[in-house]
Formats: sequence, C-alpha cells, structure tokens
Amino acid sequence: MDFTKFDVVSVKNHPELNERWIQDRIAEDPAILGLGDLVLKDRERFQPRAGRLDLLLQDVDSNRRYEVEVDHFFPGVSLNFGSLLL
Repeated sequence: MDFTKFDVVSVKNHPELNERWIQDRIAEDPAILGLGDLVLKDRERFQPRAGRLDLLLQDVDSNRRYEVEVDHFFPGVSLNFGSLLL
C-alpha cells in the first residue's frame, strides 16, 4: 500500500481556493470523497423549507443519495454529508 502525505493548504485568504473551487472539484470527481461510485445529480438545488443543497450525489449501485454541504469557516473548510434513502 502506498502512503501519500498531503500538504496543508489554507483556503482562508487564498485567491483561488474557496468554497466554489472545492464544490467544483467534488462535482468533477465525486470519488475523491471515498464514498463509492457516485454521480452528480444536482448542484445548488433549492429545497422548500430546507434551503439550498450544495451538491446532490447518488450511488450508482444502491441509488442512495448524499447531500454534501461545503461550509467555509475559520480557519478552513468543513464538508458535511447527509445520506438520503429514497
């Protein structure tokens, strides 16, 4: 097994790395989340009484859906996942 140590990058004051950039990377390749074979179903979907979903992903095999929220806060970014069973 290979081990890769990643560099810590602050997005707080970075001119390019921000919440939108992170959403774009996840939308391009949902596999980077490590949740299985996912496809992007929707972005910035408005949900009545629930606000806007950043990303809606779906597992290809089980049809399980994942709601992903990218929250920018000090000192970095938080990813929040919710699983939706349909």
